[in-house]
Amino acid sequence: MSDHEPLPVHSLDAVPDCRRCDRPGHLHVSFPHSWKNQKDKDVPGIRAFVLCSNCDAQDPDAAELLPLLAVRGRVTPENITAFTDLANDWVEALRLRLPNLAELAEEENLWQRGEL
Repeated sequence: MSDHEPLPVHSLDAVPDCRRCDRPGHLHVSFPHSWKNQKDKDVPGIRAFVLCSNCDAQDPDAAELLPLLAVRGRVTPENITAFTDLANDWVEALRLRLPNLAELAEEENLWQRGEL
């Protein structure tokens, strides 16, 4: 993560269910994100993700983070440094990923129907 970007917001409390499979999430993160519109102007926004032991089980970027949250159950004073490092590494990998256009279209449909 570059020094000029705001830190991601991590939440272990009141984590929403995974939108992909409706199972309980383990971690919710959000961070600023922007893209260029057709007039080449920046459009600011927020990207948000829920870490899910079902949907992210095969994600190599979540490989070490998931067991910390899913198996061990929680972040403790003894593993807070490991958690922070792993969570920030996961977020940095998410920052670099392009949005899945099919998921984006489905979210737009849900939003237009008032379900999001």
